[in-house]
Parts: sequence; C-alpha cells; structure tokens
Amino acid sequence: MKGIFKAFYSKEKARLVLITTYIFGLAAHGFGLMNVEFSHDSLYNFMDVGTEWQLSLGRFLQPVYLRLRDSISAPWLVGLIAFFFIACAAYLVIDLFGVENRLSVIFICAIMVANATVTSNCSTYIPWFDIFMLSLLLSCLAAWVLFRFKYGFIASGVLIFLSMGFYQAYITTFVTLVMLYSLLNLAKTTPLKQTIFGALKGVGAAAIGGAVYAVAVKVVLALNPSISLWDGENGLASTANFSGVSIVELVNRTYRFFISYFGFSNRIQELSIIAANLLLIAVAVALLFFLTYKNKQKPIKYVLE
Repeated sequence: MKGIFKAFYSKEKARLVLITTYIFGLAAHGFGLMNVEFSHDSLYNFMDVGTEWQLSLGRFLQPVYLRLRDSISAPWLVGLIAFFFIACAAYLVIDLFGVENRLSVIFICAIMVANATVTSNCSTYIPWFDIFMLSLLLSCLAAWVLFRFKYGFIASGVLIFLSMGFYQAYITTFVTLVMLYSLLNLAKTTPLKQTIFGALKGVGAAAIGGAVYAVAVKVVLALNPSISLWDGENGLASTANFSGVSIVELVNRTYRFFISYFGFSNRIQELSIIAANLLLIAVAVALLFFLTYKNKQKPIKYVLE
C-alpha cells in the first residue's frame, strides 16, 4: 500500500493541478462568485432553509457538512473550497489514467473546472456548490480505489454511498470513469477477462454503495418521522415505481436525452457548441482507433481470445 501511495503522489504534479484548477476556475467563475447577482436556488444563500428539504431529497450527509461550514455561505469561500475539491478529483483522474504530459494535465484540470455542470452550479446552486464538488471528488476516489487495490470494490462501494449521501447525481461520474478505464484497457494489451472482471468489480461497488445508501435513507427517515421523501422533481419516493411506464420507452428517452446535449436537437442551438461537441466525439473515436492500432490489436481476434 505504501508503494501505491508513494507512486501516486507527485509534489510537482500536485502543484500544477492545484494552480491550473484555480486559474481556470477563477477565470471562468470568478465573476459569479464575487458578485451578488444570484438566481434560482442561489437566492437561498441569504437565508437558512433548514435541513428538512435536503433530508427529504435523500441528501442526509449535507447537514453534517453544513455543521462545519454553516448554511449561510460566502460565495467566494464556497468557490475556493469547491475548486480545491475539483483539483483533488482532477488529480485522481490524471493518476488513474496515467497521464504524465504537462499539457494534458492542464487540459484535464481546465475541462473539469470550466464546464457546463460547474457553470450551472456557480450560477444556480451556490449554497451547495462545494458540497456537490465533494460528491464529485468521492466518486472519482471510488473509481481510483476500485482499480488500485485488489479488493478495492468494497471501499469503493463505501465511497459511492458517501457521495450519494451528499448528492446522488455524481454516481454517473463513477460509472463514466469505469467505462472509460475499461475501454482504454480494451484498446491496450490488457487481457479481455481482466477488463471484464474490472468492469464487474465496478458493478459490484455500485451495488454495494446503492444498497447501503438505500438502507441509510430509511434509517434517517425513521429517526425523523416528520420528514418524508419528496415525490416531485429530484425526489426519490417514486424512483422504483415503474407502474404504467414502459421500460423500453424509458431507456429510449434516456439515450435521446443524453444525445440531445450534443446538439442533435433543439435543446442546443448555438453552432459553436454543436461544432465543439462533434469535434470532441471525432477526436475520442480517432484516439481509440489510434490506441488500438498502436498496440497492434485486432479487435475480432482479441475478443475471441
């Protein structure tokens, strides 16, 4: 274990990640963090709305965190804390994929701190910005632990549970990292059985985290009988209720909703965004074929073996 952490930490890389994240973070979001022009849920920055609402949404660890930071927050301070969490998450991603090139490190940090999700948090969810980014960090740590330790799926499951306790949405970050790691392994010389086993460990970790989270939510609600799960938007009350709903249609809508964000619908009409998304897709596909060719893999033969 000492060897893993010794290889993991690089003072020079950590400094580069931290400085880059803060530079791009302040450049992209500094105005929003230092001006009182709040909108949407950021208006709650001026008042203490209590913990009942977050508990009803299943985010039962937020009140624990707010005991340390307080519920009425200074946006600039929340931003600085959030940038630190993002920098730590970026470092984990960089180490997970073995990125050593300084320019690539800078690009990864810039993308992780200056994107539509972080911009949305800065503009509409300031009071919870650092909490959301802590959830992101825990999901990235879950993926890192999963592939760095033989029985990492257990600790990974615990980290997923903690991440969901702060904010459930970032479990998708864990899933994405596991998928990317598996795809890169397929493009390299990693045996197919090992790649599949790694992906299955990810499924196991997610199952452990989800199960513990579900039990924890029930325990929290039992201890707070006056609070019930919210049944509206973002609520958990009807999560597992599929009565009167077509599973096939849900799957279809899920993928169409995801694809729409790449500009293939009227959801995004800015041509520059559509062009950038198409370019990213083309680059990703080209890189995957390049890695496959570089490692002299023949896809059909590789799968059969």
